[in-house]
Amino acid sequence: MRSMAEIGAAILLGYVIEATWMTSRLERETEEERENWLGSTVGFGLAGLFGIVVALLVAEHRRAGHNNFLDDFGLWWSTVSLGALGVLVALQPLITDRWRRRSDLAVDGDAE
Repeated sequence: MRSMAEIGAAILLGYVIEATWMTSRLERETEEERENWLGSTVGFGLAGLFGIVVALLVAEHRRAGHNNFLDDFGLWWSTVSLGALGVLVALQPLITDRWRRRSDLAVDGDAE
């Protein structure tokens, strides 16, 4: 579980760097779209952070000699949250390209 927390921390760092870069460069059409995108971005980041915290808590719980439902729940919580964050990090270049194309099409459509 400690190894999972370390890997999760690396993934979270990559996610924060990518999300910060995207926030400064992607323009949303409306303020509502921007707020929705920022909320989703922060939500995924928090899910990853909670996954790291839960992995560390389960590691200490197991180290103390306990083995119960909380360990299993914590394992799956960490696996799912950090796995989703890892997939999102891998897909962000594709997402960025799609959003830029959509923005370019909207700008070209306004010019006509």
